[in-house]
Amino acid sequence: FRSALAGGVAASGLATVRLLPVQTALFVLANGLLILMGLYLAGQSAIVPQLERVGARLWPLMRAMLKRIPDTSTPARQFAAGMAWGWTPCGMVYSMLTLALLSGGAAEGALVMAAFGAGTLPNLLGASWAMTRFRMQLRAPRVRLAAGALVAGFGVLGLVRIPGLATHLREGLLCITG
Repeated sequence: FRSALAGGVAASGLATVRLLPVQTALFVLANGLLILMGLYLAGQSAIVPQLERVGARLWPLMRAMLKRIPDTSTPARQFAAGMAWGWTPCGMVYSMLTLALLSGGAAEGALVMAAFGAGTLPNLLGASWAMTRFRMQLRAPRVRLAAGALVAGFGVLGLVRIPGLATHLREGLLCITG
């Protein structure tokens, strides 16, 4: 929902004002956050936990909202619980929300977050399995460095694409991410 809201806000702004400089800044921010996440995974930076601590200030409000939804047996209550959990502090979600904001529309913003969720779920399940199975091996500096380099590399790739951002935004969402 928040991604659709972010995309819708961006689309309504695009209808009245050209926001390419704002979208470019948000694109730089999203890719900068990817680079920071990569550095954190590689054990080279502690900035991501600091960013999450800022977001964690909202956690008491979210916890109060979740206590009001103790039973998730109906679709409406499941939706409400999902909405509340969607606002929990997470650096990766914040960076994707920034990308959803610059996607150009509510549907495009929702599509960005749906793709993020669909791509993240198998990885999270696989990572959980791998962590329990290969806990000691995954702590190896080389493995952490490789994982961090991969994530940071995606951020660098995004920054390299900035000169063509205006063209990509005019052509649509798939050109931003493709």
